[in-house]
Amino acid sequence: MGLSAKLSNGRLDRPLSPATPSGRLVQRIIDQSPGLPAGRTNLVKCPPLGPTGKTRPPTAEEINSCLPQLALEVEALVPRLVILLGAAVAGSMERHLGVGLPRWDGFRYGSVRSGGVSYAAVQHPSYIRVYKRKLEDEYVAGVTGLIQNLAAG
Repeated sequence: MGLSAKLSNGRLDRPLSPATPSGRLVQRIIDQSPGLPAGRTNLVKCPPLGPTGKTRPPTAEEINSCLPQLALEVEALVPRLVILLGAAVAGSMERHLGVGLPRWDGFRYGSVRSGGVSYAAVQHPSYIRVYKRKLEDEYVAGVTGLIQNLAAG
């Protein structure tokens, strides 16, 4: 689950589209987890635009107003695992669920169960692409390992 929707050529992009660098990393993770259904969504559904028309980070008010819709999505889909991409999404879901999420340690990840769903916080793929590009394989392996461990248990 990413932070917010994006616009591309005047159209709303598919969340974490494989046409983007972050989306390609997410797709690698999905490809290495065959047989497990995967969906993609954003916490904030509408692209928050700044005065110049470019996407900006969503405000706390925008995030808080979108959390109920996200909770309905999770309730309707009943996923086994929700991977929260980045500290902003993880912190928002922690507050919403009233749980503490384990933070990553390098590329080792933990999870917490709430309402029958496991939630895990991982670094946002754009952070990996920009600041840890040489460690992309370790990132993919770490997240894939998390998925496999939770799928087996």
